[in-house]
Amino acid sequence: MKRHNRGFTLVEMLCTVVILLLVSATVTVGTRLAVENYTASITASESQTLCTTVLDAVGDILRYSTRVTDWSEELHFQSDRYDGVRYFAVEDGKVILAAEGTEIAPQKLLPVKAYPNGLQVRLELEPNQAENMVTVKVTALNSKGKELASRELDVRILNPQEDTQ
Repeated sequence: MKRHNRGFTLVEMLCTVVILLLVSATVTVGTRLAVENYTASITASESQTLCTTVLDAVGDILRYSTRVTDWSEELHFQSDRYDGVRYFAVEDGKVILAAEGTEIAPQKLLPVKAYPNGLQVRLELEPNQAENMVTVKVTALNSKGKELASRELDVRILNPQEDTQ
């Protein structure tokens, strides 16, 4: 008796389909995990860079300010680089240099592109008038408010000409 093979049996076809499904599922899950890990690492790196950049900018402005007019929570100061009495504020998660009164418009401390992927910052200033120092703490947050990175620096005001109120 001769037996003629005219194709694949149903069992062979089902086994092939199951194997292909398992391989494609493995590749899909692996790729998704790789993309998630990559995104998480980029976000962590960008948040650390943002914290450092904001901390350096705020620290430089405070370090070289010429007159501190108020050592309260908002720490009002004057600087040769900016007109009028200024203080730091956070608006929409971005640090701005605000001014007393309405004649001077607020200025962005950093350009919008310095805040990638919807990152925001929280800025905390803790003044120490006795030592002419300010502790600056910057925290990077994602769009949902979760803390991603944080940096802290003690800044000594080098040329204080105090006019405390």
